[in-house]
Amino acid sequence: MLPLEGLKVLDLTRLIPGGYATLILADLGAEVLKIEDKESGDYSRWMEPVVEGDGVYFHALNRNKKSIKLNLKTIEGKDIFKKLVENEYDTIVESFRPGVMDRLGIGYNVIKEINPRAIYCSISGYGEEGPKKDKALHDLNCIALSGVLSITGEDAPAIPGIQIADTTSALFSVVSILTAHIAREKTGQGQFIDVSMIDGVISLLSIHLVKYLLDGEIPAGGGMHFNGRFPCYRLYQTKDGKYMTLAALEQKFWENFCLAIGRGDLIDKQYDDGIKTKHEVENIFKSKTRDEWEEISDKIDSCLEPVLNFKEVTEHPHLKSRSLFFDINRKNVKVPQIRIPFLMSKTDNMPMNSAPLWGEHTEEILTSIGYDKEEIESLRKRGVIG
Repeated sequence: MLPLEGLKVLDLTRLIPGGYATLILADLGAEVLKIEDKESGDYSRWMEPVVEGDGVYFHALNRNKKSIKLNLKTIEGKDIFKKLVENEYDTIVESFRPGVMDRLGIGYNVIKEINPRAIYCSISGYGEEGPKKDKALHDLNCIALSGVLSITGEDAPAIPGIQIADTTSALFSVVSILTAHIAREKTGQGQFIDVSMIDGVISLLSIHLVKYLLDGEIPAGGGMHFNGRFPCYRLYQTKDGKYMTLAALEQKFWENFCLAIGRGDLIDKQYDDGIKTKHEVENIFKSKTRDEWEEISDKIDSCLEPVLNFKEVTEHPHLKSRSLFFDINRKNVKVPQIRIPFLMSKTDNMPMNSAPLWGEHTEEILTSIGYDKEEIESLRKRGVIG
C-alpha cells in the first residue's frame, strides 16, 4: 500500500506549479483527477515535441493521473464538480488568478459548506492578497521581482536553466497540503491554502535577505559568498573549453585541493577576493582538460565536480545507479520519465501509469458518482463534458 492511498485530489491546474505538485501526490498513491476544459485542456498537451498525441512536458508532469473533460462554466458542470467534492475528492488544487474560482461559484467558501473537511490549495503568482494579486506572472517575472536575477550572473543578469519559482511553489504546495491533512486528523476540519510563487522564492533567499537586512549591503552577481566572490567557490573553465565547479568552502576541502595540485602556497588564500588570486586559480584550471580534472576529483575529497550537459547527466554512472530515469509504456511507445527525488525504505512500488489522454476517464468518473449512460450522453450533447 502506498502512503497516500485514499487521498483523492481534484487538479484544475496547468503547466508546472500545480502539475509537479500533483505528480508527487500521484506517485505516492493519491488518486489525482485532472479537470480539463473542453476547448484546450492542459496547455502542455500541445507543446512540441509530441509523443503519442501529447507533448513531452505533459508526459513529464502527469503520469499516474486521470483526466475528465468538464465545462465548469455551465451549471451542470459546477454540479458535477460539487458532487466530486461530496464523493471524497476533498483535496482541490487550482492555479487560476485570485477570484476566478469564486466567480465560477466553486470557490473555497462554497466548497467548505459542501465538505468542511475539504483542503483547498490555491497557487498564484502574487498570492491572494496585496496590490499585485490580480496581475499575470510567470517564472521569469517572479525571479526578477524577488531579487534572484540581480544576483545571478556576473556581468549581467542571467536566466537560470530551470523554472525556480514554478518548481518551488509546487514543492511548497505539497508540503502545505500534507500539513493540512495532518492538521485535519486532529481537528476534523479542512482549510484554505494560499501558495504564492513569489513568496516561495523569497523564502529560498532567506539567508541572503537576512544578511542584507542586517548590514544593508546590496549584493551583486559574482560578488557574494556563494556565487563567485572567493576562489574556493567558483566556476572555472578548463583547457578544452569545458567547465569545473569548485565548492571548497570548508578549510579541509580547500587544503585538499591545493595539496593535490601542488600549490600549498594557496592554502591561506581560500577567501582572498583579489583579482590576482582569482586569475591564478583560473590559469591553473586552464592547464588541464575537464577529464584530467575529473581524475583528480575522484582521488581527493574536495567538492570538485564537472559541469555536465544533459547527455552526460543521463549517462552518468552514479545517477543511473539511483534509478532516476525510467520509461513508461504508452501504447507501443516508451515515454521517458524522471522519478520523484527521494527514496523511502517502506515505499518502493511506485505506480507506473502513463499520463492520461484528454478526458480519458470522463465516463468512468461520472459513473462512479452516480450518472448512468443516458445521463452521460445527454451531458456530452449539451457541451457539459467532452
